[in-house]
Amino acid sequence: MKFAVREFFAPLGRAVMIGFLCASLICAPVMLEGCSARSTVSTVIADMPTILNIAQSILAIVAAVQGTPAGGLASLQAQADASEKAAVTGLQTIQAVLEAYQQDLANAPASALRKISAAVTAINANLTGLETAFRVSDPKTQAAIGAVVTAVSGFLLGVESLVPAAVAAIAGLPQTARAGSAPYVMPSARTLAKRFNAAVGPLVPQAKVHVPWARVGPIPVLP
Repeated sequence: MKFAVREFFAPLGRAVMIGFLCASLICAPVMLEGCSARSTVSTVIADMPTILNIAQSILAIVAAVQGTPAGGLASLQAQADASEKAAVTGLQTIQAVLEAYQQDLANAPASALRKISAAVTAINANLTGLETAFRVSDPKTQAAIGAVVTAVSGFLLGVESLVPAAVAAIAGLPQTARAGSAPYVMPSARTLAKRFNAAVGPLVPQAKVHVPWARVGPIPVLP
């Protein structure tokens, strides 16, 4: 009798579980896409691989340049190569500091926070130079480079917003990054990638980056 009851309810239990999982997989991406967490060290670290991929798309964009820009393509390629390397180096420096002090960034040594400040300044300067260099290029390439600059610059705002005002003043971070203003909301890596791809995809498809999968707990769903 017990065996018969078990056999009767087992398929029902499996059906309920499958229905629950399916509902979770259908609904969860919607919830994940709509959520944005305030900028935190863990969010910035999680976003880092995606923002590095975006920075490393610069040379793919240069490869798609149409025509011969003023000053020559070789000059433009050299500028792009230098900017990409500087951006990647700076982002890796920021990543190393954040990973080392992620449990208590406010009490990190001023020397460590100055590394963040120097990296942010260097990346922004290189991106400004990159945009200037590409103003002599075709409109599609200019817009694609603009998408890179927008993504990386926004990410750097999130990095700066992590540092409390008093510490930022000592470390020399820009005034605009200090606490007291509205908190910067750092999007997820998935959202970063999708926004970038939406901007750059119609212009230079080969520059699109990998979109991280959404997850329901440990279960990956949707590319």
